Amino acid sequence: MASPLSLIGAAVAGLALGPATSRLHATRGRAGSGCVLTATERSREDVLAEKLRAIHGTTSDYLQGKRDELLATVDSHVLIEADNQNMLLPAGIVRDANFPQMVFVDEANCVGCRSCAEVARSTFQMEPAFGVARAFQQCGDEAGVIEEAIDCCPVDCIHTVSFNELKALEQHRQRMTSNGEMAAAQGAGKLAARAEGRSSSASWRDPIRGMRFESNGLEAPRAAVPVAPTGSVVAAARAVDDLEATTAREVSWQAISSLYPQEESME
Repeated sequence: MASPLSLIGAAVAGLALGPATSRLHATRGRAGSGCVLTATERSREDVLAEKLRAIHGTTSDYLQGKRDELLATVDSHVLIEADNQNMLLPAGIVRDANFPQMVFVDEANCVGCRSCAEVARSTFQMEPAFGVARAFQQCGDEAGVIEEAIDCCPVDCIHTVSFNELKALEQHRQRMTSNGEMAAAQGAGKLAARAEGRSSSASWRDPIRGMRFESNGLEAPRAAVPVAPTGSVVAAARAVDDLEATTAREVSWQAISSLYPQEESME
């Protein structure tokens, strides 16, 4: 049985290509039934196949494989950017990058209770190095489920932020991890803060305090395909147009000729 992911990929490719896919499948159907393809039909099939691969190969590959490689290995804002570039931005996300709709875990104050990761398993997971929660995927669960996960947090360390704030906070977290500050915050500093009944950090908003953001960042991709077309793809598209124009003239002439059988018999 085909996996749901492969079915989604096939549906995406089929809906986007439209009539070209139907023509390609029809041509292959004739070939499979024992008909001999003419040179024009073979050329047309090759061109349409190349066009199909060029337009939908990247999106289908991303959906069926590359996205899984990114999931939980890159920051969630990077995954959102990749989804957007491949025209697979999660439904319900507002394209205003300053609109508060993402979630961020203040890991310095997380106590590792696992509640959020148990409730919204497609949004939160436990970070193995320090045993704290992290939003590895935005909008992985229904909004109500994510809200329940936030409410379950005993120390209120899950916060709603905009995409621009999320990006800045996750980049700051990456810098802390690289220079050793995160290890210090998760080590003796956190234990001492818990013993004294205080927060282990001043404020989770300190890295973005006073920052000004533009509203862009989640705008729709300009190109119709995720990658810029190569010269061969452009040539293929032009060849398709030429073949379609020639075929249209031939069909039109045949249609007109069928209306005047007497003239054909006179010849």
